[in-house]
Amino acid sequence: MATGRTTPLARKVEDQIQRFTGMLAQPFIALHVAGLYASAGDIDGLTRCRQQVENASPGSNRDTSLALIDSLVDLSESRYAAAANRLQALDRETRIGVGGSRVERILIDLIEQRAVAQSRQLSA
Repeated sequence: MATGRTTPLARKVEDQIQRFTGMLAQPFIALHVAGLYASAGDIDGLTRCRQQVENASPGSNRDTSLALIDSLVDLSESRYAAAANRLQALDRETRIGVGGSRVERILIDLIEQRAVAQSRQLSA
């Protein structure tokens, strides 16, 4: 995403994603799967992720997953301010709750920073 160039996902990657589609309402899974689709420029894949999460039981994990996916959709479609606003709404505890390691929090921070920078660049 940093370069603006996309690379289609390999079949093996798609197969791995399919193993986790039932867990997309978990923010850790949503962040990684949506990130793969975003890096591939696969808006349809992001849309499918969002639909699957929307169908999950309501709750904070679902809401966080939707925010993460939606921010990547916004970023992919050049709606930088919307992406930044979504991510800025995720407080520290929510970011920690995404799970994994500090890497996930750093990734969310980097995506937010990119969205803010791009938004400012458009406003200038």
